[in-house]
Amino acid sequence: MDIAAVGAAAVVVEQVDRLADELRGARAAQPGVPVRLPGDRRRRSAEERAANGIPLLPQVVEDLAKVAALTGVEPLVEPQDEHA
Repeated sequence: MDIAAVGAAAVVVEQVDRLADELRGARAAQPGVPVRLPGDRRRRSAEERAANGIPLLPQVVEDLAKVAALTGVEPLVEPQDEHA
């Protein structure tokens, strides 16, 4: 899409951002469930993962540790003992 066909890029971005903020501030159809726009969940997930890492199931961590041991690579994290 050629944003310049609609108007000056900075103005269009500002208008779209304003509209997005207005939509997110609208009354939700379900109380307690925020209004979301396409991409909101992906963006929030990316921010959380950048800050905290990618969550892995314990079995995946264990499997990766086994592969690391087989290849002589230091594991990123040690598997947790589920019975501890």
